[in-house]
Amino acid sequence: MLGNTVIFDFDGTIVDSAPAILDTLEQVLAKHQLKPRRPVSHDLIGPPLPATLTALTGISDKAKLEQLIGSFKAVYDSTGLESTLLYAGMETLLPALVKSGYRLMLATNKRKFPTERLLAKFKLAECFTGVYCLDSQDPPYADKSRMLTAMLQTQSLTPRHSIYVGDTCHDEVAAARAGLPFLAVAWGYGVGVQLVSAQAQIVSTPSALLAAIAKHFSG
Repeated sequence: MLGNTVIFDFDGTIVDSAPAILDTLEQVLAKHQLKPRRPVSHDLIGPPLPATLTALTGISDKAKLEQLIGSFKAVYDSTGLESTLLYAGMETLLPALVKSGYRLMLATNKRKFPTERLLAKFKLAECFTGVYCLDSQDPPYADKSRMLTAMLQTQSLTPRHSIYVGDTCHDEVAAARAGLPFLAVAWGYGVGVQLVSAQAQIVSTPSALLAAIAKHFSG
């Protein structure tokens, strides 16, 4: 078991960020007097912020997007993120994995500042030996598959001894492109257009996730 690494997604996998993110998006729309092109709903959560704002507003102009991103950061980074919830069972699952000898890493499209704030808030930072966020490098990672590929290289990880845990088809695709096995959790935002494939292994509880991880590496 020593040397096996479990890489986690963050939003929709470890934390329920929907209350914080969706409320902040509503405030951004109101501030800029914009009407959403689609419902402000859970299936917006997961992709990088610029893609989310474009899907919501239809705006792709770089300068206008930067204004929206700035408004989002101003609200979310100050008070907005405080509405984020920790999924039940995560407070015991992650330390249990560490105690069992697994190395834990985080790979998320969330920015570094709120990610670190939330890990500190929930007292989970010490569980992870590496945290990779969208803006952990400059320029930011183009997508999560490249982030995972970079993690494998810089952390000297191998797909054989690693697995990625996420909640959406975007996580599933990113894992596949990086050559990583994938486990999906049922409690996140993998619904509608973000639903994982029929081939994905899905677990419904943290205890089932613990068992699935152990079975994967023992096989």
